[in-house]
Amino acid sequence: MPPRSRRSSSKEPPASPKAPPEIPNEFRNPYPERGGFILRLRMPFLIQELRTYMFTALWVLIVLQFFLGLVLLLPLKLLGPWGKKLYIRLSMLWDGFSQGAILCVPFSWCSFRVYTPSWDVCLDSKKQSALIMSNHSSRVDWLVGLYLGYVTGPRVHVRFIAEATIALMPIAGWARYLIGDVYLRRTFHRDAVSVRKKLAEYRSVPASRMLFFAPEGAIADVGNVKDTEYVDACEDFMTELGRPKMRFLLTPRYKGLSVLSAHSPETIFSVTMAFITSEAPFSMDIQFAADGAVLGGSLCTLPLRDPKRVVPDIHTVFGGGLHVLTHMIHMTLPDETLPTDTDAPAPQPSHELRDALLDDYARKDRALAEVARSRKFAGISSPQDWTCLPCPHLSMNAVVLAYAVIGVKSVSFLYGLDLYGAARHIATVWVSFVVLHALGHAIGSAASGHSRESLVGESAIKAVLEWYKGGLDHGHKKDGAKKTPKKETPKTK
Repeated sequence: MPPRSRRSSSKEPPASPKAPPEIPNEFRNPYPERGGFILRLRMPFLIQELRTYMFTALWVLIVLQFFLGLVLLLPLKLLGPWGKKLYIRLSMLWDGFSQGAILCVPFSWCSFRVYTPSWDVCLDSKKQSALIMSNHSSRVDWLVGLYLGYVTGPRVHVRFIAEATIALMPIAGWARYLIGDVYLRRTFHRDAVSVRKKLAEYRSVPASRMLFFAPEGAIADVGNVKDTEYVDACEDFMTELGRPKMRFLLTPRYKGLSVLSAHSPETIFSVTMAFITSEAPFSMDIQFAADGAVLGGSLCTLPLRDPKRVVPDIHTVFGGGLHVLTHMIHMTLPDETLPTDTDAPAPQPSHELRDALLDDYARKDRALAEVARSRKFAGISSPQDWTCLPCPHLSMNAVVLAYAVIGVKSVSFLYGLDLYGAARHIATVWVSFVVLHALGHAIGSAASGHSRESLVGESAIKAVLEWYKGGLDHGHKKDGAKKTPKKETPKTK
């Protein structure tokens, strides 16, 4: 029997509970407007932030060690085709060992919890290679993908389809590049070639791989002018097609999707995610009513134009107590006509493929509207309909301990220090990471008005990009005129 949520077996709430009031989400969204950081310089907030920065810095140390392990394997790629295959095999072994440590901090230490009413479908997604398509209502849906690959059924290797700039993010982005994620640019012809090359590389070393991405390819932050324009453009696009506007989601990118679906054409899954933060950091106060509705906490996944909407990111996760409701279904996609010659003009995208993806997104939009209305997915009638994905605390923390031993021993050997000196050196690096991340995150988030940590350091980097380029472009004309969003190869964080 799959493990059920512990909340469902606890003291049962009233049969017909009143909808709980929304809890102000100040800790999770401390930058609702520009300058909001200065207005919140009070002691409890600073203590909460410091605790979050400390957990984040610890996680960065773990990811740094994972990255350095991959760097040590890089010389194998100089040995020709067999060396490249050996690199892939050994990096997969290192990845399989390291995932417990990488996931330990967010899930075991910071109480990130994943609930689903579709446990059987989650297990089906891991029987072989699969393509997972998720909505992009957060900057941490990729963490949920990693966790799904790690904890349910046999472990599979999770790879992501991401925009090319993610590979430039310090440490974590570099590590994901070395492990073999698929990176995309805006130009379809270049994307098609690189994707086919990467999928061929996967096939050269057979293994079960879960390819995870969000077709929306962008996140609309509350209050961001360009993002608001992009929401307008998405709504205009739906109107042009004679379809109802979506309230919770941006329109998905569909051009070239068949290139990605070639990874596993028979095992394609669509995931809907809705995020809820607990009422206090690290608290476990999420419960289920007798009808299966979620009680407590603050719902993050609200309509795109709702000023109270929160886009969870890494900072939210390490703040503690984030919960995600997920619903997964199996789906099929029609074929798409694609050019065989990269110099030939791209044909018109398949309307069948476009309509299939838009139909799926309309379904997801209705599902998120139902969660906002009733705090549950349609069809749920009792707490027993929910399954809380298990958190293997013992094995995760054992890998963290092994990582710590490897780290201390390595520093001791490289610097000629005793174990105490090596531990003190690592502690100094950790404190430095705390200070650097705190400064970068606070300044970057205050400047742009949002915390944008899909990977650590992204808030500061995107703030610099906005300052340098005059704002990030999501497919608009440079003169700011509204334009139908370009439908390119799907991109995600």
